[in-house]
This record gives sequence, structure tokens and C-alpha cells, in this order.
Amino acid sequence: MQIKFLHAADIHLGYQQYGLEQRYDDFSEAFRWIIDTALEERVDFLLLAGDLFEKRTLDPRTLLIAVTEFERLREARIPVVAIEGNHERTYGDNLSWMEYLNQSGLLHLLDCARRDDGWQPQPWNQAERTGGYVDLAGARIYGLRYQGAQTGTALSEIGSAIAAAPQPAAEFSIFLAHTSVEGYYDQGHPFARQQDLASLRQCVDYLALGHVHAPYPDSLGQEEWFFNPGCPETWSSEEWQYQSKGALFVEVDTEVAPNFKATPRNYPHRRPFMRIRQELDACPTPGALLQLLEEKIRREPLPKAGVESTDSKDASRAVTGRLPQSPKSPVVEIVLTGVARFSRTEIDTAAIEQLAKQYIDPLLVRVRSTLQEAAASVVEDGSALPREVLERTVFENLIRADDRFAASASDVAQIAVLLKQMVLDGVAANEIANEVHSRLRAQGDLSGTGLKNAEPPRNSD
Repeated sequence: MQIKFLHAADIHLGYQQYGLEQRYDDFSEAFRWIIDTALEERVDFLLLAGDLFEKRTLDPRTLLIAVTEFERLREARIPVVAIEGNHERTYGDNLSWMEYLNQSGLLHLLDCARRDDGWQPQPWNQAERTGGYVDLAGARIYGLRYQGAQTGTALSEIGSAIAAAPQPAAEFSIFLAHTSVEGYYDQGHPFARQQDLASLRQCVDYLALGHVHAPYPDSLGQEEWFFNPGCPETWSSEEWQYQSKGALFVEVDTEVAPNFKATPRNYPHRRPFMRIRQELDACPTPGALLQLLEEKIRREPLPKAGVESTDSKDASRAVTGRLPQSPKSPVVEIVLTGVARFSRTEIDTAAIEQLAKQYIDPLLVRVRSTLQEAAASVVEDGSALPREVLERTVFENLIRADDRFAASASDVAQIAVLLKQMVLDGVAANEIANEVHSRLRAQGDLSGTGLKNAEPPRNSD
């Protein structure tokens, strides 16, 4: 038996990332590419392993896009088999939009629902359009909607139920699940343990996964059987490093071993993301930060298209050995890290954004900070110090972190402590200014601080 199918997941149709209309269009375009690929390959069916939609509530435009594209497959007599992911599932007895598409005949929505006697996959009922598995083109396809923390238990029990079922086994079996697998990008996600999959492994040839947006066919050997195509677009900036995402084109031949071949189809129009990191430890002033960032941004290679060309006729690749530049403007994320040697309030994010626009022509610039305050590393155990000493130490270290004030950190810290106490005591602003001026005059020239030659304000009373 020979069949071919396309496995996709986590399309997140309707996502208007960062509130930008262009990003809504990007996710819509990725969905159309999935449909185009299924039609071009003339697959026997399309598998969607959860999170077709970004959220459970849809606007009319998003629903219209889904219906229009699925109609193209129905006209070509290519069935769609899907499960619900965590983004689109509803609570209680509310009808989901995935169920609406199912009842409209645009897809088969599978779920091995739990019954009184446990997890028992039921055959597809065409009249009611429900079931835990369906037979298409000679393959048996099972599906389980997103189950969160119960996923491992559900998969284990379903595997045992399938193995014990009296009906003859199909020549090729597929299982759709919206979960990660232990050891494969499972951080922060409910996942199935390897032992949870043991019974399922005995009766399923291909485990079609979704939920984790990173692809993992590449790291798996020929004997592996679970695959994830990855989200075709970049749903989060944390996914920028995944270069091979899109769909999996699977060719089955039960007469040979191994009995299938899964080939990644990378989405070529994914909008590029760029991440530029800058440590602030080496930046003594806000001006120095801008200079370092300008040099780094200026030297940053322009983003490339989402897929590496394998066409020898690609002249740009043949000459340069590089990927063609992406026609889409990138989303640029500038991450400031380390310990700031000056106040965070002095960081000019508008100027940083302008630098990126000057050299890159981005769709959007996001400046993100993971900075540590200099005071955070002042003392290892502040609880062991008197409050007055700790307060003075914090002021002094904050001031010393700024090179403009470092040489006079102790003197300036003393003035800062005095100033703070006078404010708390309700001293009039004019009196505070006179006191500070008096202290500066007594301590002499605080060179480099910008505090020398300070004059008290005129009394306005």
C-alpha cells in the first residue's frame, strides 16, 4: 500500500502579533501555503495536530479564511483530519469553531473521548460526525484533543485499548496528539513520558504531534516514529533560531522497511526575526551604549529567507554561497543584558529604535531589557547589616557604577542619604537646596560629577 499525506500543526490562524495587521496577514499566508502544498503534492489527506486557530473566539474574517481554504481541499477531494489544541478548546458544553468546521463537513475532528470504561477510541460515525479514529486511503488515523497534564495517562490507556481491540490492525496507523514528548523541547509544557508511549508504539506507525513550536524530525533517527513540523510562522520571538519549520510531507510504502519517509517542507515566506544582544557592563555612559549598538547593528547581516534554496539555478546563492535576502521586513528585538553602570531611565529606547530603522528597515523594533540593578550585587546578605549601613552602601554602589560619578561615589552617596532624610522629614525644598550647596562647598570640587559650582536657588518667597 502506498499513500502520502501532509502533517501540519500550530498554524495559529488569526494571530495579530504585536497588534500589527501585517502579522495577521503573515499567519494567514502560512495557512494558505499549507493548503497549497497539500494540493500541489496531491496528498491523500491533510493532518492538523492542534492549534489551527490562535484563540477559541474567532472574528468573521478569520473564519472566512479557514472556510475558503478548506473548500479548496474539499473540491480536490482531499480530506482534512484534525484535533483541538489548547488554544482553541472550549470549556463545558460550548460548541467550538473546530466543531463547527467539523459539522460543516470541512474536516474530521477526532477525539478519543474518555468513557465510563476508560479511554476507548470509537470508530468514526459519519451521521453524527464524531469518533476517535477514521479510516482513510487505507490508513487508520486516531486523534486525541489536548489533555494537558492527563496526556500521558490518556496515551498509555489508549495504546493498551488499541492493542486489545478485536478488529484487524490497519496496514498503516497514525495517531494525532497535541503534546510534547519527554526530552524533546518539553520545558514548560505538559509532556508525555517515553514510558507513556510504550503501548502506543506497538500499534501505531506514525505519531503526529503539535503543541511545541520547534520542529523535531532532524534530531531523530530512522527508527523514531514521532514527529513535529513546528509552527510555520514565528509565534514567539523565542522561536527565531528555528530555521526549519513548516510541514512534513510523508510518503508511505508498506512493502518496504522502514515503511514511511518524512520529509520536512520548510515554509519559505516566514517573516524573519532578528535578535541583537548588547551587554551593558562595558558601557560606561548612555552615549557609549548607543555607539556600541550602532556599530553592532551596522555590522549585523541582513535577515535571510525562511528556507535555504537547493536550486542550483539560484544565481545569488551560486555566486555568494549565501541565502537570498528575505523580501519581508524583519521584526527586530534588541535585548539589553548585564549590569547597567548608569540609571535605566537614561536609556534612550527611541534612539535605539531609530538606529535599527536607519540600518535595517524593520517592520517593528522591540527593545527588551533583562538588566540587573547595580545595587542587586551590593551585598550578599543585606540582612546582616544595619539598615543605615545597607542604605549607604546601596547608594554608594549605584553611584560608583556610573563612571561619571565613580571617583566621588562616597561623597555623593553621603549627600544622597542626607537628601533622602530631609525629604522624609518634610524639609522645604529651598532649605534642602541650600544644605546641599553648603555640603558641596564644604567638600570642595567634586570633579566630573557635574555638581561643582552648583549655586543655591534664589528664594522665591
